[in-house]
Amino acid sequence: AFVINAVNPHEEVLGDTQDLIRNGALELILELHGAQFEHCVGRARSHPWRENSYVIWGVELEAVLRWARRFGQRAIFELTSDELLVVDVHGTVR
Repeated sequence: AFVINAVNPHEEVLGDTQDLIRNGALELILELHGAQFEHCVGRARSHPWRENSYVIWGVELEAVLRWARRFGQRAIFELTSDELLVVDVHGTVR
């Protein structure tokens, strides 16, 4: 599974309305590509920052990275049975 969103491209804070529009566009893409997804909230344990996101499955990593690049994201999360990985949009695990 992966966690992705379309908000705050390249850390530029756009505001709630723009974030909703961008995440809505991402959701349409997920639906069109047959991804299974649920809404979730991404956040850091040590920081109060929170972002509305999607946990998705049923698609390949390269597709998720392509969508992340399209929406100006720097990385996504990959969830395995053992780990939570941060993967940058070029496929490098951080």
